Amino acid sequence: MDSKGHKVSVIIPVYNVRNYVSQCLESVVRQTFQNLEIFVIDDGSTDGSGELCDGFAETDSRILVLHTENHGLSAARNLGLDHASGDYLSFLDSDDWMEPDTIETLLNTVLRTGVDVAAARRYQEFVGETVSSRTDGEHGQTEVFRSSDILPTYVTGIFSEVVWNKLYKVRCFEGIRFPEGRNYEDNAVTWRIMKALAENGGSVALCPDDLFHYRMRKSSIVHTYSPNNTVDRWTARRERYQGLPGYPQTLSACMSAIGYMWTSYSGFPPADRKRLRPVLDEMRRFSREQFHPVMNGSFSKRVKLICLLSQGTSPFLLLCCHLAWKLWEKCKTRWKGDRSFFD
Repeated sequence: MDSKGHKVSVIIPVYNVRNYVSQCLESVVRQTFQNLEIFVIDDGSTDGSGELCDGFAETDSRILVLHTENHGLSAARNLGLDHASGDYLSFLDSDDWMEPDTIETLLNTVLRTGVDVAAARRYQEFVGETVSSRTDGEHGQTEVFRSSDILPTYVTGIFSEVVWNKLYKVRCFEGIRFPEGRNYEDNAVTWRIMKALAENGGSVALCPDDLFHYRMRKSSIVHTYSPNNTVDRWTARRERYQGLPGYPQTLSACMSAIGYMWTSYSGFPPADRKRLRPVLDEMRRFSREQFHPVMNGSFSKRVKLICLLSQGTSPFLLLCCHLAWKLWEKCKTRWKGDRSFFD
């Protein structure tokens, strides 16, 4: 497939990742597809990451480093979007990296199939271990989903919520930007893109190969338990449920976000607990409104239990059940059994 004449804009937000950013940038500049413009957004790093990126820019004219004050991941990505001039867009987190033929493979997929978005699978990178996202028996060929098939497939998680495992035609982001000041920004954007494609005759392709490497870090945003994270997760899940009504998966995700908040709440400082009371009230109202659909639907026992216990006024009981479940899971692993308390 001839990809000449096409340009891809790669957007990489950077914040205090000095130990990882070199591997990230090296994987991009060494892509087999070379017609790139690479926007590196130094989001107010204080560990020397920005200076390290400047060094890369001195050796590769395709790299433009933009230094800003720290405004968060969403603002950094939006800044990259505002500067991008390519026909296609790709995102990469600064602690992750790509296979050498990632962009070429995704671009050729778009050109061959005519889709608007090409997604790929990913490796999970643990310390000393690489885990593929593929399972035995999965198809080894590209799958294409068009119009009415997009949303039912998307809510199952097959495309993933993240924005960085995909190549987009630039028009996919017309009128869409990341919500600034919030985490879980991928959750807030991906469903909007998929909905727009479904409603306007678009299409999505899923490549069979693991092309991205996702570094598992305890200090990353998604693995950080904080009051703001619990709120942002809930907000993103609730918005998606409201925007994609009728899908049990989006309701289940809302209940999981409620469980995430209620089991974390008791460990937050008193000032944060006071600030979060209105959010707890909002979650309680949501659980009461969805009580009958959840309890009468084909949801997991865990989701039903969260819905039931979050009807009350205190998160403490749900926390106790959560701790009991964790203890049971550890005992089950030790016993090498296959029973599950919740599912």
